[in-house]
Amino acid sequence: MSASSRELTHPSDHQAYSTQDDYKTITMVSVAHGLTHFFHLLLPPLFPLLVNELHLSYTRLGLLMTVFFIVSGCGQFASGFVVHRFGPVRVLYVGMCLLIGAGLSIYFATGYPMLLLSVVFSGLGNAVIHPVNYSIINFRINPANLGHAFSTHSIAGIIGWAIAPPLVIAVSNRTNWHDAGLFAALLVSVVLLVLIWKRRLIRVEQAPDTHQDHTKATGKRLSFLRNPVVWFSFSYFFLSNAAFGTLQNYAIPLLKHYYGLSLYAASICMAVYLVGNGLGVIAGGFLASKQIAHQKPVAISLSASAILALFLASELLPAWLIFILLPCMGFSMGVAGPFRHLMARFAANSKRVTDCQSCVYGFVYAGQDAGISLTPLWVGPLMDHHHYMAVFLCVVALQGAAVLAALLETSKKHRFNGSLSS
Repeated sequence: MSASSRELTHPSDHQAYSTQDDYKTITMVSVAHGLTHFFHLLLPPLFPLLVNELHLSYTRLGLLMTVFFIVSGCGQFASGFVVHRFGPVRVLYVGMCLLIGAGLSIYFATGYPMLLLSVVFSGLGNAVIHPVNYSIINFRINPANLGHAFSTHSIAGIIGWAIAPPLVIAVSNRTNWHDAGLFAALLVSVVLLVLIWKRRLIRVEQAPDTHQDHTKATGKRLSFLRNPVVWFSFSYFFLSNAAFGTLQNYAIPLLKHYYGLSLYAASICMAVYLVGNGLGVIAGGFLASKQIAHQKPVAISLSASAILALFLASELLPAWLIFILLPCMGFSMGVAGPFRHLMARFAANSKRVTDCQSCVYGFVYAGQDAGISLTPLWVGPLMDHHHYMAVFLCVVALQGAAVLAALLETSKKHRFNGSLSS
């Protein structure tokens, strides 16, 4: 095991951090994570304004988000190697600067090219956040606090999604849509200054790269792709996020057409679903802090969510019961959230990957962007042909497959020497 990988895996071996420092570090990386999620929904609330002012179609505007997730997904894999080469803190600063560039691109936008530049910047900024943050968390946070770290990190992302639309619309209504980009850029600038000011709390001691032949070194680092534990973890992220993305993007029209709810009622259902998801993440964080093996909570929570989705597909429920069922479904999916980060850590600490743990984080978390970005390929045609039951059944199938991936990942731990405590 290389010195750098040992430092990233066993922080307690060489430096002890206080619990108070743990919480400060968790807060800082979580706020950075929340900002990247804020940029997920920076442009979509502006679409009606952009259609009127720039005379763009919704198809062209929707393509912007496709570009965002493609750039983010490919970038996450590559950024793992960049983090390993230059260290997570410097890459985090670059990611924040890219987000600032994304906001300023919207501020100065006069047409489609600048909007396209904005989503490329924001996709690249989003791409670095998981390899960076989980390298910092894995290095600095006491294992007893990891559950709370992953839970807080996930909730910060949900908050970023939740506050983006109202803030963006509020700024746009008060002035214009250009200022929404400037507001976002200023927000990131403030956080970047705090990250630089308090850099002691996110510093990672990383041994210099001693490999002279970088071609051979890169080949060695790619050896983790031969480890099935990594592929099962990637598959879990892909499948679980495809299921979540299906509901996040299509729940409102599904409930409108399948159960006859009004758009307002369907949006309320979506809101309580997300609230339930956030509460589930909190509960999952407490469970994960008990250092429970991840496969059982994941299997139970996702299986429960799949059963609830099956009830939704049955069309046997009265409409009022959906307001209870959806938050329960969101809660079940949320409980699995913190454990997926333990799965990624499990994969990063297993055999054949110790020379580049950040590379594993980048690859595994690219699975979630891939899952969300490819969802429209099969859900869109089903929606267009009014096969609404089939969409719910797709969610059931995806969650069932995600459970299988989690169980298969764990089944390889003895063969490939992977351990949560390694």
